[in-house]
Amino acid sequence: MLLRGARDIVEPAARFLDGPSVTEPRDRELTMNAAHFSQFYRRLIEDESRMTVALLDKEDAVVGSWPPISAFRAEDKRYAARHPLRDYPLTVAVAQDAAAVFADWKRQMLMLAAIVLPTMLALVFASWMVLRRTRRELEAEAPARAAPPVPARVLLVEDNRDLSSTIASALEKSGCVVTAGASAYEAERLVLAEGRHFDVVLSDIVMPGARDGIALAKNLRARRPDLPVVLMTGYSKEVGDALATCLEVLTKPCPADQIIAALSNALRRAAGPMH
Repeated sequence: MLLRGARDIVEPAARFLDGPSVTEPRDRELTMNAAHFSQFYRRLIEDESRMTVALLDKEDAVVGSWPPISAFRAEDKRYAARHPLRDYPLTVAVAQDAAAVFADWKRQMLMLAAIVLPTMLALVFASWMVLRRTRRELEAEAPARAAPPVPARVLLVEDNRDLSSTIASALEKSGCVVTAGASAYEAERLVLAEGRHFDVVLSDIVMPGARDGIALAKNLRARRPDLPVVLMTGYSKEVGDALATCLEVLTKPCPADQIIAALSNALRRAAGPMH
């Protein structure tokens, strides 16, 4: 047989590996265990060897080869006709546990696929979920970034005239109708005055008089629960006090877009889910 007769040409394969990886040839055959053959096969691939190697089991069935070929039996002379070997030195390597070599390779590939594929799918799914959530959050935040409904009637309570004028100007540019007050008493008088109507109150916390912005918000909540109040302050203590009473509060200095977004949120919550 073609491959059986080639078993005498085993020295090239034995010289191909250095060290004790390959056992001494016995009966002119090159014998390797599974680990040694794996190393031998890798060396063939890495070094682009022109050596032709066939791996046979004990029944002379070829279970592997270099260059890689489909499995065939040594007795199949049609293979020799289709793949002439005269251009290469022919070496036959006989492994003690040939089936274990390829079973181990197949097992490793399956394990790699079992780890990599789910991981890739999980990463794709997680990325899709993040993008989906981000899109939803952006859509949900869009109304908050929009200007209040036009014309939103805003009662601005701020004792600092310059700051009051600056805030009023920014709100008016966004389409609001602004009425200014300088104290909690004045704000209550304006809210409760006959014929006056406001959609939202924007008030400083620290103001002259016995009542501050928090007291104003609590009083308006009791008498006008439909009227939302947004507070402003530059003091951390007042921020904590306002949050403790479930009041919305902005920390000064407040950019105009932050104030407009807070008023939009307050108006939307006051309108309820049906609007």
